[in-house]
Amino acid sequence: MTSTNYRVLIAAVLLLGTVLLGRLGWQHAYQQGEAAGQEQVRQQWAADTTQRNALALQEWQRAQTAVRAQEAAWRQENERLTHEFTQRETALRAAVAAAGTEQQRLRSTIAQLNAAAARAADLPTAPATQPAPSADAATTARELLGQCSGEYAAVAAAADALSAQVLGLQGWVRMVGFDFAQPTGVSNGF
Repeated sequence: MTSTNYRVLIAAVLLLGTVLLGRLGWQHAYQQGEAAGQEQVRQQWAADTTQRNALALQEWQRAQTAVRAQEAAWRQENERLTHEFTQRETALRAAVAAAGTEQQRLRSTIAQLNAAAARAADLPTAPATQPAPSADAATTARELLGQCSGEYAAVAAAADALSAQVLGLQGWVRMVGFDFAQPTGVSNGF
């Protein structure tokens, strides 16, 4: 082989070596760039995840604060309603006791009038020309008045108790914010 052939062969080997080294260098640089890009994506993903988690935590904390505030408002309203109910119940008991006292007084008066009527029936006070009023009719009327007043007091006590219960329930409905204008089972479109 001649020296020209050796030179061509050496040039070809050098060229092939340069191409191979260039290819290996490019592949290595590509792999390093790819690894750096993957690491950058991982870091960005981690930063985004951290930011999303922080925002979700802040939103959860805001929601918890709102729920606690609503619970505190409900608790305060419940205490107010309980206090009002207790006051109404105390007033109702006082009214029932007063009605009972008045009813006892009325029955005592009826008993006195019946006793007086019985004593008066034994004495002739009217002339024979005028018919005497029936003592039994007056006694019956007074007894009926006493019974009616007792029934009236019982009905009034029951009505007052129901009124207190209704007022308490209305307060509870206002407290929880139930909307009676929106029938149950009807969707609001969502």
